[in-house]
This record gives sequence, structure tokens and C-alpha cells, in this order.
Amino acid sequence: MKNKRNIVKEEYFKFVDQVRQEDFDLVEKLQKGLSSEAFTNGIFSPTEHAAVYFHELIENKLQN
Repeated sequence: MKNKRNIVKEEYFKFVDQVRQEDFDLVEKLQKGLSSEAFTNGIFSPTEHAAVYFHELIENKLQN
């Protein structure tokens, strides 16, 4: 018999697997999109600078 804790764990792992599969699908579509004629080069997303800034903050904190 499954207890509530095991049921919650199973639901969590199902959710994680679903997100992982969706990520794989999105990355495959992104790779196809990057090789299309619609995208030549440059920043793919106008919000990409936010990710760079975030990583720079982490790097600075780790160095200090």
C-alpha cells in the first residue's frame, strides 16, 4: 500500500520527467530554428542580456 509520501514523490518525479521531456523537445526545435533562414546570427532573445548579467553576478560572488 502506498502512503501519502510515496504518492507525492511519484507525482513529483512524473512532473520532473514531463518538464525534462518538454525541455528536450524545445531544444530540438530551437536547434532547427537556429539553422533556418529566418535566423542568421546574433542574439536569439532580446532578454538574453539578463541571463548574462545573472551569471556575471554569480561569478563575482564566487570570486569574492
